[in-house]
Amino acid sequence: IARNLGDCIHLADNGTNASQVLGNWLTDCLGDGLAIEGASFTTVGGLTDGTQPNNFYNNGGAAVRVGSGVGNRIRGNGMGGNAFEIAHGAAVPAPGIAPNDALDADSGGNLQQNSPVFLRAITSPTAWLGVATLHSTPNTLFLIDYYGGSCGADGRGEPAYYLGSANFTTNATGFADVTNFNTVHVTQTHLMATATDPAGNTSQLSACRAFGEPENLIFDDGFESGFVDGWSGWARPQFP
Repeated sequence: IARNLGDCIHLADNGTNASQVLGNWLTDCLGDGLAIEGASFTTVGGLTDGTQPNNFYNNGGAAVRVGSGVGNRIRGNGMGGNAFEIAHGAAVPAPGIAPNDALDADSGGNLQQNSPVFLRAITSPTAWLGVATLHSTPNTLFLIDYYGGSCGADGRGEPAYYLGSANFTTNATGFADVTNFNTVHVTQTHLMATATDPAGNTSQLSACRAFGEPENLIFDDGFESGFVDGWSGWARPQFP
């Protein structure tokens, strides 16, 4: 599906709930690759090589934009060259990136689920390690999907290859150490991840983290917080 004057695919309202968008190439559309406006419980991609993941490339808007609706799972897809990759927000004005917020108390598309924050990414010929945190709803089990890829102009990841998944539970203050080690060879330059809550709300992609870059102590907001909206009322967790 390519070169549409608007979105490649547009799910317009709750009459399109529980749709499955699987195994497509959605490229070079002037709007979003997939726009979700009011639809909920959409399955966008999956983890079966060759059949389920979608590829979203070179669209004028987001690869996947969740303007409204909840429980939209976005997993395993390839994305690159779009104005944004996964965006929570309206099309007009441009969706931008919804910032992480304290205890993930906001609402909107996919409840504007917070994304992980990477402190460091390390790779070797046989394995990779990502040191990251998630601050979200307290005492909740989250599924973290990790990807290798490149870094977009917005500083967010452009996933090219699915690297693995793991479950982590936030503590009573909403924090989880989502550090993960995996024996998979990585050829991409950057590490990135999404978080999906038990109801299926997938976050935007995390900020990209270059493999081998020194540990990140000052984040995008200029504080030692990891919240890009400038809120910095918590101390950096300590790792072994």
